[in-house]
Amino acid sequence: ILKDNGQVIARSSVRRLTPAEISDANEIKAREVFDQNVSLNIGSFDSEHIHFTPNDELEEEMAPQVESQVEDRASEQNNPDVAHGPDTLINAQLIIARGDRSEVATVKHRKRNTDGNLIGRKHRIPTLDSRIYVCEFEDGETCDVSYNTIAEHLYSQCDQDGNQYQIFREIINHRRKKSAVDKCDQMVRVGNKLHKKKTTAGWDLEVEWRDGSTSWLTLKDLKNSNSVDVADYAKVNRIDSEPAFDWWVHDVLKRRDRLIKMARSHRLKTGYKFGIRVPDTVEEAMEIDRINGNTLWQDAIAKEMQNVYIAFDIRSESQPPPGYKLIPHRIIFEIKMDFTRKARLVAGGHKTDPPAQLTYSSVVSRESVRVGFLIAAMYDLDPLAADIGNAYLNAPTKEKYYIVTGPEFGPLEQGKIALIVRALYGLKSSGAMWRTHFATTLRDMDFQSSLADPDVWLKASILPTGEEYYEYILVYVDDLLIISHRGTEILETLTNKYKYRLKDVGPPTRYLGAIVGRYDKNGHRTWYLSAKDYLNKAIPIVEEHYGSLNKFKADTPLPTNYHPEDDQSPFLKDDEISLYQSFIGTLRWAVELGRIELTFAVSLMSRFAISPRTDHMQKLLWMFSYIKRHLDSKLVFDPFTRDWTHIQFLQHDWQDFYPDAYEPIPSNAPAPRGKAVQLNMFCDAAHANDHVTRRSTTGVIIFIQGTPILWYSKRQSTIETSTFGSEFVALKIATELLEGLRYRLRMMGIPLQGTANTFCDNDSVVRNVTDPTSTLTKKHNALAYHKVRETVAAGMQRIAHEFGRFNLSDVLTKNLPVYKHKSCCACILH
Repeated sequence: ILKDNGQVIARSSVRRLTPAEISDANEIKAREVFDQNVSLNIGSFDSEHIHFTPNDELEEEMAPQVESQVEDRASEQNNPDVAHGPDTLINAQLIIARGDRSEVATVKHRKRNTDGNLIGRKHRIPTLDSRIYVCEFEDGETCDVSYNTIAEHLYSQCDQDGNQYQIFREIINHRRKKSAVDKCDQMVRVGNKLHKKKTTAGWDLEVEWRDGSTSWLTLKDLKNSNSVDVADYAKVNRIDSEPAFDWWVHDVLKRRDRLIKMARSHRLKTGYKFGIRVPDTVEEAMEIDRINGNTLWQDAIAKEMQNVYIAFDIRSESQPPPGYKLIPHRIIFEIKMDFTRKARLVAGGHKTDPPAQLTYSSVVSRESVRVGFLIAAMYDLDPLAADIGNAYLNAPTKEKYYIVTGPEFGPLEQGKIALIVRALYGLKSSGAMWRTHFATTLRDMDFQSSLADPDVWLKASILPTGEEYYEYILVYVDDLLIISHRGTEILETLTNKYKYRLKDVGPPTRYLGAIVGRYDKNGHRTWYLSAKDYLNKAIPIVEEHYGSLNKFKADTPLPTNYHPEDDQSPFLKDDEISLYQSFIGTLRWAVELGRIELTFAVSLMSRFAISPRTDHMQKLLWMFSYIKRHLDSKLVFDPFTRDWTHIQFLQHDWQDFYPDAYEPIPSNAPAPRGKAVQLNMFCDAAHANDHVTRRSTTGVIIFIQGTPILWYSKRQSTIETSTFGSEFVALKIATELLEGLRYRLRMMGIPLQGTANTFCDNDSVVRNVTDPTSTLTKKHNALAYHKVRETVAAGMQRIAHEFGRFNLSDVLTKNLPVYKHKSCCACILH
């Protein structure tokens, strides 16, 4: 469809003008204006260039039966355009049903109707894509398959990264190369003993896959993925005495039952993603395009080279300048979830020496991110997120390296010397150089870096209401989170003045793996973080290895009074140890994303990550079962203060005991602006709850307003002989965490609402630290005693007794019964 500005757009339906519209004076005038605008923009109409025979039948088929008389002009934005470009699915391979079995088929071309017209239309919204493809089996027979069916099969045959797996059927042959070790050379001497060589070199095995195809694989690769099948094959074919098999086959056969349970009967199909062949080199990419009859990979290379070209200074000389060293480079190829091709040029930084300058590049801390969202909630701001495209290439590099250009640079530039002048991906210092470069930009925009977190950038600002506050830019490499009432203006400055290419600009829906969303808190708009999507992806992986998690019926992260140190079940084998460690890593990140109630359980089970036992793995499965039943828990940024007028905080004159006590406030801290925040802290200790070492566990949770910002659960480094001692150590640790958070807030320019409110459930500890006349009877707790009392004297915190059944930090020190666990979670999460 031709618009009056000369732009051509695509629409999936059209309709005729009605007789009334054709004869209407206003419509006639509108058409005349349209023709004038078209002539003005693209020239006058020339019928000699038009060769078109109207097809009334086709037009009627496209026209809907009921159409509104006047189409809203805004529909140009609301209705997605039909997408154009080369077909991304041609020559993709997939396994589809054929009769009573599944076979490999190749996508050959689009299907046409009897008139030769393509059937269906490509659409940016996949569910509206109506294309039909012709797929060909290996024997030449074809079948018609819809786009959505093809996509569904391709996704189902790949992992979450698009890597395709083939289904293993059997080993059908073997071959021995000259490089294989002979029996006479099998033994090697180590000291005074002879040992068998542990090698698999020189042997290949031919396997048959479920789809009927065969391929040769090295013994090394197949042993790692299908050790039992290989051992069985070696035994049956009497090659188990060969040096490449002899040192491991017999042990595998002894453990076959356990290994069969753990074996994954599939293997990565290298060179393919989503059933589409992925090249290794530029030459191979061009060959694939030639076979497929398109330029998809070449277009991806051209797009990357257009972006990365500024990173090079291509020279006509045959020798590089003095001091420059040659390094390799390559193009990395990738296929995205929508089947589009992507290319990335990277330097071989692994071949370079460590640079003299600093290569460390920091990122914003999770605590600062939580504070940022809380500030947005307090001032009713709409945060904006953005991703800086090709971020590293904006920064110059100090490393002196060059490459010899390849075919990706084009025939005119191939074979020349190209000096690397920008922070190219792959160089050791690129991360640090980008951070330095972007820091210069932010300083030029009058933002200053917080000394407590150098990736928090703040600037004094005034809200439209006249209220003073600080606006913030939080930087995580190339991801930006802007907390400001003028976020759009800041992003426009980065784009227009500093020429950064920003992507995914808008309100944050996801940040560092967590879902970000709006939440209504007592009629006030606020924000929340949720790990639901992250955990939803992890649970199927767990169930793939150990079956359904529904059998556990878990209502708490771990069973009440469970002590893993008492476990005497058998140790896990190597394969399961790796899984255990992987599951622990998943749970740790879930804690970082706001699943606070998992903190103690994850900390407890992490102690056994080096050498876990079978029952330890069962308890991890219990934890995932609990998560599966409680996926919707979220961390809400509650901007409201708490009323503690009903709490009796003791007030005393500490002048005679700690005359010099004061809270050190940095002289270089920014002047506080805006609303003051309230700090509330709960701390607890589980005395001697490790049955082996008798060490206690500290649990601390600190709220700003009503939002949990910092939480801590860890075994104490000393053994305390009494509950009093362990509680005092816990309070000392909590005090240090509180000091750090108060410093962070001051360095972000956030005013503090006076003294922090601390709650501890040990009455003896509370009396010792709140009453100046109280004396310490346990001298080995003197350091903790004076540390806490001095902060009370300095006005940093006031401490009150909290009954154990109401102490929220209990969830961070022990495995609670269901009712207590739920009551704590109800006060922390939503």
